[in-house]
Amino acid sequence: TDRITNSILHTASSLMPCVNAVLVLENSYYHGHREPANVRTFTSRAVGQDFIAPTSQEVEELLLLLQQKSSLVRGNQLLLPIVDRDELQVGFFSVTLKEPPKHDQIQLMEIFIRQTSSALSNARLHGLLQDTNDQLNSAYAQLQSSYMEMVSTIRGIVDAKDPYTRGHSDRVSYYAVQLARQLGKDAEYCERLRVAGLFHDIGKLSVPDEI
Repeated sequence: TDRITNSILHTASSLMPCVNAVLVLENSYYHGHREPANVRTFTSRAVGQDFIAPTSQEVEELLLLLQQKSSLVRGNQLLLPIVDRDELQVGFFSVTLKEPPKHDQIQLMEIFIRQTSSALSNARLHGLLQDTNDQLNSAYAQLQSSYMEMVSTIRGIVDAKDPYTRGHSDRVSYYAVQLARQLGKDAEYCERLRVAGLFHDIGKLSVPDEI
């Protein structure tokens, strides 16, 4: 997102002579995750001169002014809303010119900001997807760890039940996997076979001790 926002600012400032160009966006676009619906914070980035970052209250006031508008002119300043895929406002773009913006300049910037909104939405979607994938990978790693811990525990219980054959399940598992690999079986098959070898004597747990 940083690379995209910098590109947006420098491209906009090259499209027309301006004093400064400002991009204000919800922080979720930089963090890569959603913020609570009732809490919105913003980050301002700018190029040019005489720029003062707006406060959160000023941002919200400007967003209200931009509702249902494609642009808003205030003296030499041109304001344009940044919207997401659902057409909800997530920030705005501001460019201050040396004189009031002309009609063709307004049209040009409206087209540019529509493309900008699309690019930012795509970048945020990618960030959210990456964040979700990271969470899923973490959850899978924890699940796999718990699973292997359970396998190890049950194997220990089987060995404790019959000390005479201690280590037998490990050896069955090992040689079964070696044979499967020689037969050209894939990794998933070999893993199932490895666990089956460790568990193949689990029925001993229900056999009475005297037997």
